[in-house]
Amino acid sequence: MPKHQSDPEIIRDTFRDTRDDADAFQFGDAYEDDLAPAEPPRDDPRFNGAARQAPPTAPCLTVARWLVRDLPPPDFLIGYLLSTTTRMMLVAPTGLGKTMIALALAFAIAAGRAFLHWGGYGKPRRVLFIDGEMSRRLFQARIKDAARAYGDAVPDTLFLLSREDFEDMPPLNTKEGQAYID
Repeated sequence: MPKHQSDPEIIRDTFRDTRDDADAFQFGDAYEDDLAPAEPPRDDPRFNGAARQAPPTAPCLTVARWLVRDLPPPDFLIGYLLSTTTRMMLVAPTGLGKTMIALALAFAIAAGRAFLHWGGYGKPRRVLFIDGEMSRRLFQARIKDAARAYGDAVPDTLFLLSREDFEDMPPLNTKEGQAYID
């Protein structure tokens, strides 16, 4: 089986010497040698006397380089809808069933089963479902409804967390919140 290069390895190999390479460049025309922090003007109040850092450079690959890039295949959880690297938002007005759909999806992934018309992969997965809005009482009622709809034994790989049980939990869209969950 071929070794899959990580993104940093690909970037390093691609941009080892790009100054003369016509099919690759970096945004801002900055190279490693050019990234020394610049000293800001001392009288500029925006910097409060701190040294200004050069913006990070981002590699930009041509179509030809993207086509030959060796990437690992996705690890799908449910059909081709979700993989272990998918980020998804479920957005709708209040009362339309977002929680019930999300719980049904969580039950299916945890059990390795199909969901709606997306096939399951037959392999139970650990799922952490975090509710950050509902009261414990309402969350429990929704879980009971989902378990009843699911039917047979509920998966033991599905974990549910109510923010109401953790009063000191910071918002999950912050570094502190992510660290709290990790």
